[in-house]
Amino acid sequence: MNIIQQILSLSTDFFNTNMESLVTGQASLTDVTLAVQEFVQNLGREVLSAMLEQADEAIYETVKPQRTYQIKETARSRTLVTTFGESTFHRRYYRQKDTGRYTYLLDEWCQLPAYSRIEASCQARMAEHAKDMSYAKAAQVATPVPVSKQSVRNVLCRLGTIPNTAAPLPERRPKVSELFIEADEDHVAMQQGNSRQLRLAYVYEGKVAEGKKRRTLTAKRMFTDMGCLGRKSRNISKPYTTVQRLRFWETGRRGYRARRRTWKRAAASRTDFMLSNTCGR
Repeated sequence: MNIIQQILSLSTDFFNTNMESLVTGQASLTDVTLAVQEFVQNLGREVLSAMLEQADEAIYETVKPQRTYQIKETARSRTLVTTFGESTFHRRYYRQKDTGRYTYLLDEWCQLPAYSRIEASCQARMAEHAKDMSYAKAAQVATPVPVSKQSVRNVLCRLGTIPNTAAPLPERRPKVSELFIEADEDHVAMQQGNSRQLRLAYVYEGKVAEGKKRRTLTAKRMFTDMGCLGRKSRNISKPYTTVQRLRFWETGRRGYRARRRTWKRAAASRTDFMLSNTCGR
């Protein structure tokens, strides 16, 4: 029985069993919902494993007539952590005859790193959630498989530092009527036990009302640095040539407005000077 027939058979049995339980009152809607979630995860793992093993078979049939590879093992297993859970599949282990190199052709074709346990899309979900929650919670949301917070940290470390140029900049305009800059600082606890001062700046062109008590910043960009925000200033002023009015706020340690300045007909490079000055306190 091939994988398609297995899916059809399992889906039919699952639907009939849970439909009967729901209609007769033996299971609540919550019970059925959880059962559907578990069924989808199990089915996803089985389908993924079957597809990878079928791909390995297709690769073998392709390279077999060439006689360039020698099979050392026919079914070496590998387990990946995916969004469905742990998926285990088997593939062939080859030796290239002319170079003596050992390889898994399936891994190369699917671009699977040799020692990576977590699948790429699952890593992407961990990285996406890690910016809003702890590493442990990000792992729980990304996959039902227990994954340590250190593994999530390793995923983020492999991503490296994202350059400022990765963020899209507004279209460059010769003039802007007003430009607002709000700068602040905070102390962030480090893993070594000490703390460092984190600089933060909001740059935006105005505010738009979205109700009685809520307003949204237009053309908003945020910049942060452990050192001097002046190093980011070229990215802040790049979209603008001349600013009709530049307003700058720097928040004090207790939350009050320690400095508030306004310039008329300011060059956009004024942001370089003001953000450099935020490093002095």
